[in-house]
Amino acid sequence: MRILIVAWEYPPRALTSIAPHIADVASDLVAAGHDVSLLTRHGAVTKPGIDLIDVVDHPPRVPSVEPFAYVQQQNLAMVAAGAKVMRVERFDVIHAVGWQVGYVAATLHTSFRVPLVVSVGSTEFGRCGGRVESGRSRLVRQVEWWMTYLARRVITYSGDCASELESVFELPADKIDTIGMTEHCRSRRILFSGGVVYKNDAHTFVKSIPAIRLAIPDAEFVIVGAGDTRAGLERQVRDMGVSRVVEFRDYFAGDPDARTIADIVVVPSLSEPYGVVALEAIACGVPLVVGATEEMKRLADSDPRCVSVEPERPHELAQAVFSLLRNRATVRAPGSAYSAVYRRAISAEREFASDERPMRLVSVSWCQG
Repeated sequence: MRILIVAWEYPPRALTSIAPHIADVASDLVAAGHDVSLLTRHGAVTKPGIDLIDVVDHPPRVPSVEPFAYVQQQNLAMVAAGAKVMRVERFDVIHAVGWQVGYVAATLHTSFRVPLVVSVGSTEFGRCGGRVESGRSRLVRQVEWWMTYLARRVITYSGDCASELESVFELPADKIDTIGMTEHCRSRRILFSGGVVYKNDAHTFVKSIPAIRLAIPDAEFVIVGAGDTRAGLERQVRDMGVSRVVEFRDYFAGDPDARTIADIVVVPSLSEPYGVVALEAIACGVPLVVGATEEMKRLADSDPRCVSVEPERPHELAQAVFSLLRNRATVRAPGSAYSAVYRRAISAEREFASDERPMRLVSVSWCQG
């Protein structure tokens, strides 16, 4: 099968956990004997066997450009690059990842009559907490609907997102395929322990929760500690709509050491003079994500179970969590599941083509009597 993956983000240019997942899927598909081409923005690094169609930023991005306008500018460049290849090479399926490549996918699909598969990690409706305001947010939602309407199959990564697509976009359930990003990274408990104060930056941990759940839908989050920002943190959790997966605990006598029941401990501190929580996690054999302070970077350099991330970067923190869990469990990119979806899309495209009827012009004579 010849597969064209169209992606807005691809390692090392990664904004969410979808990027490394799609990279694994592409490699898995190549290993299974499929021909895979990747159409993406400049800077992607691919593994052997994947044909890269690299699109340089055009025009170069400047700070004054509105984000949605920049996305559309890049879409024009990606359409030109994709069409140039597709004029001489035949693909069996196009797989679009992310709303940002909506115009690229739609144009190539309709121009070359190649079946379209779309991956949806989350919707603008869900990201806005069930509210879609006017302006850019509404435009993004329209692109998402358009992509899923044109697609022969739609891939999601959680049951929640599948339900959202059914209710918000009125997609038929039998058009949606839910594929977990990992086979074993489920029911994972991720722990923040320490004073809930500004310097310990629990807010960045909370901001990373949607991206982590995108990769690990059944992840659970525990915040142990008290402090002057705790009340604001609880409001943030409620406003983000993730209260059901976040548990707040206080320190109290007799509480078992939560670090021994955590799969990952997160210490994203802006300043960490002592690092007691981090050292206890290492002593318990629990993988650890720390803020890139001077002391914590030394710890990360000396222990493979520890990864440091730059402060106040929730997506980077989420990727570090996912990376550590992948190393702890045997994780296999579900290439076989994707190829099955591609085959269903190809079959659906054939059925659609066979149902099409040529347009006829009908002449009607009006008789007056």
